[in-house]
Amino acid sequence: MKKIICLLLLSILLVKARSQSASIFTVQNISNTFTISCSIPVINLIAFSDFSYPPLTYSWVSQSSALSGSNVIISSAGIYTVEAYSGQTFASSQTLSIFSNTSTPSSILNPFSQTITCSPLSVTNVTASAINSSLSVTHLFCSPYGGTLAINSFSTEYTPSGTGTFTYILKDNASNCVDTKTFSIISSGGFPVYSLASPQNFSLGCQGADMAVVNITNLDTYPISGGSLSHSLIGIPTSSTALSYTFTNPVTLTLSVKDLINSCEVQTPFTITQNTLAPSAFILAPTQTLTCAMPQVLLQG
Repeated sequence: MKKIICLLLLSILLVKARSQSASIFTVQNISNTFTISCSIPVINLIAFSDFSYPPLTYSWVSQSSALSGSNVIISSAGIYTVEAYSGQTFASSQTLSIFSNTSTPSSILNPFSQTITCSPLSVTNVTASAINSSLSVTHLFCSPYGGTLAINSFSTEYTPSGTGTFTYILKDNASNCVDTKTFSIISSGGFPVYSLASPQNFSLGCQGADMAVVNITNLDTYPISGGSLSHSLIGIPTSSTALSYTFTNPVTLTLSVKDLINSCEVQTPFTITQNTLAPSAFILAPTQTLTCAMPQVLLQG
């Protein structure tokens, strides 16, 4: 008898909700955005309701796709209609829009290759710019010695030092889509060689990870190994003999390594960035009310 009364009450509520165009369920966006981008290729949505019996079922329909279930992964933009059913009876609906921003930025880079000498240094600055001046972009220059220089501007110049293949990346700050190119530096002379590395990937985080260590390793001379080198960090007062540095704030610096025999010098600029974006958290409860018929619920994170 009690079960029949509950079903009758639920039916009345469903009819009332439909007549008043009110929604009896909630859509939670786990992705915290309604825009598909290069960094967020899918949108994770969950529909849930306080009505526990009978449980609601859901359908998600757009012009290009149809999904079902309370938890869906949406990979295409469009206007989605979410319909909830109690058994075969329509209960309620909502409409939401999913947008898309996956356009790749375009860049101009010059020159792609050059041959240099170190005494005197004959390198030509590499110029880089975004084609679309309305975009908010970041230029990233990745040295073969390690480390990445980040510059936020429409156009910029980069002074390559040393030899090898350098990687240039233009990142759209809104979509995180990138355009990647490489350029090479060639020399018949001997430049110092080394590795610049950070266990924290040159990035600062939140408490407990708010410190970045940068290590200088594999210092050597080329082509004859075992020569005399000096090194220093340009931008902060440091000891030229230090091989490890600790940073607690975002900063852009330059490591300079010089061969004391032939005076060839390699300068590698790098950026310590900061990423303190907190993760999203959500708990799905099929009902927020405990009853004699449902004395416990399973919470899903």
